Amino acid sequence: MQSRNSCKRTQLLILASTIGIGLWSHPTHQAMAGEPTQQALPTINMAEDLTSGQKVMIENVADVLWMQCPAIKSYASDVQAINAKQLDAYPYQSDIGWVQQTEIEVVISGNPKQIPPEFYASGQHCYYSVGLDFNNPGIFTTKAACKKLCGLTKSDPDFIPLK
Repeated sequence: MQSRNSCKRTQLLILASTIGIGLWSHPTHQAMAGEPTQQALPTINMAEDLTSGQKVMIENVADVLWMQCPAIKSYASDVQAINAKQLDAYPYQSDIGWVQQTEIEVVISGNPKQIPPEFYASGQHCYYSVGLDFNNPGIFTTKAACKKLCGLTKSDPDFIPLK
């Protein structure tokens, strides 16, 4: 019998693979796919007491975020740090069926060289809450600059569905 965490990891990998197949057909992603990538993103900082399985899960969730928000990778030279942690869902996330979330913080340079000035991303700490619940997978982010890294506008909803 699989443990609950093992089962969750398996569900996450299946969902991440399934979601990844359809993401690049979205018009926003096609437009951003040609943007230059100058360097790799920084290593994701995680708590040291995580199990290897939890670390792999965070890395897989981050891959889902990079697929949904490809400009983060395109502008990697302007990303100073990436921090991630697993948390229980917040009440507004529990309302849509999430039990857990992975929070990924992307820290943007105070003097970005590649991110367009109209993104107003200088010095921003972009928080992306990623939930891969089978019924309502998606990403929550609220700041306009952070939404722009996902090809959205500030008036778009804070929830980005991954269906």
